[in-house]
Amino acid sequence: MLAFEKITDKDIHLANIYKSETSDEIVQEVWYTHKFSGDSEIVNDDVLSLLEEEKLTIQKDHNITLDEYQRLCDDVKKTKVVNPDYPRNMKKAFLYMQELVAHKLRRELVLSRMDPNWIRYNYDTSKPNTAQHQLYCGSSGSGKSWAVVRAVKLDPHVYHYTKFTLIGTTGETDPSYQPLRDYFGARFEYINSEEITAEQCTVNYYPRSSCVCLDDCSSTVDRKRRRAVAELRDRLLHTARHRSIKLVVVIHRFNGYRDTSKARNSSSTWHIFARTIPSTFIQILDKNFGWKKNKREDMLRRCQYDGRMTVFRVDHPQALITPKRIVLL
Repeated sequence: MLAFEKITDKDIHLANIYKSETSDEIVQEVWYTHKFSGDSEIVNDDVLSLLEEEKLTIQKDHNITLDEYQRLCDDVKKTKVVNPDYPRNMKKAFLYMQELVAHKLRRELVLSRMDPNWIRYNYDTSKPNTAQHQLYCGSSGSGKSWAVVRAVKLDPHVYHYTKFTLIGTTGETDPSYQPLRDYFGARFEYINSEEITAEQCTVNYYPRSSCVCLDDCSSTVDRKRRRAVAELRDRLLHTARHRSIKLVVVIHRFNGYRDTSKARNSSSTWHIFARTIPSTFIQILDKNFGWKKNKREDMLRRCQYDGRMTVFRVDHPQALITPKRIVLL
């Protein structure tokens, strides 16, 4: 379940809650803990949102009206004692709703839309020889490059990077990567995929404990170089973790089959921009996590309202993370 502190040695640091969208001050840490007993530390004042998916089922199974349902939601929010004046069906509904909310609070954290706090995934790469590859997918102008820059700078291990290499066709003039140029200085290298050499297409060219970003290399015009960069990407995805190299792949199409299947399967996180590619978001929840149609569409609307980017953690524990919510999958 979710917790605000580390309870056991096997707990996993999922995300951090920051003071605001632009602040670097961490207010609270969010952990995934293997301790499943006891009450959850997570508190959510919006009980209606937690029970929204089960609303009609609760009303039908317990034969209660909408007004009675809303009254029970207020009671679940305020007290742990059932009202003795309620009829039997409302008492049963109250106990069921109370149990359901307790279960959801163990698996969901939702911040109010008016809350200035901001949730960001934990991009810590300090653990050596671990696959920390990231996949970013969205249409042009969705904010992929800015998201990559933000993720790199949020990594507390970033000062240990021996080098940051950007491979692409627009990185030389793209202002999005200027903060990384300023931060890394001489350790920043840009390689134009249209002019990449044979030496730069070998894994040994990239030093240990470095970061390599491939930004939309599929748009390379030269077929031979495009194929060479794709082969380099696949080799890095397969062997980079043994050299503590972090790989960031930025693409436009999530379903590029041979071009993107290796990146999807090897990445520990998928960063999806649901506002620009909603069909991809729906497909992930359907094929990868088996969500039902109504539940998928409801989560899409919520994530689109929360912010531009949604992070799918596909390693254990699987989770969906937006600027305003964390949902264990």
